[in-house]
Amino acid sequence: RFDLSLSFFPCNRAEYNLLPVLAGIPRRIAFKYKHYGIRSFSFLNTELVTVSNKLHDLEQNFRLLRALGIEKPAKMAVLSLNFTQSETEKAELWLTERGLNDSVLIGLHPGSSAEHGMDKKRWPAKKFVELCLLLGKNSSHRFLIFGGREEKQLKHEVTEAIGPLAVSVDT
Repeated sequence: RFDLSLSFFPCNRAEYNLLPVLAGIPRRIAFKYKHYGIRSFSFLNTELVTVSNKLHDLEQNFRLLRALGIEKPAKMAVLSLNFTQSETEKAELWLTERGLNDSVLIGLHPGSSAEHGMDKKRWPAKKFVELCLLLGKNSSHRFLIFGGREEKQLKHEVTEAIGPLAVSVDT
């Protein structure tokens, strides 16, 4: 007995457009993707907002909300991280032990979830290596390689291939 369905960005799969219809939701607002056409079932929605490839996902979703008369706030909140003195000292020690204090640090997560075939869309490990070697050339850039337990081998492969510019981060 829902009155409205909003399919937030990205939502270009057929099931995202089919489920609200099967649930009997009368008003269905979603995005219209240029490259998916009929196979995404977007035509099942009652209102469509055309996707702009020039906007961030957050901006896309605010455009979707305009159909409800909701405008983007004039000022967006900024993420603020507040660390305790102990956390700051621990981080500084970690950086010092690895000789990273005077480096520009770039964090990379070369893995991805394996759910829904996302691992098939993963950028190849060698491309992360090439990018890091290019960015690290003639600079003080160092690379922190992140990943979950299931990505341990991938992290090791990338870190070893980059060499001394990279540090594998255990989480």
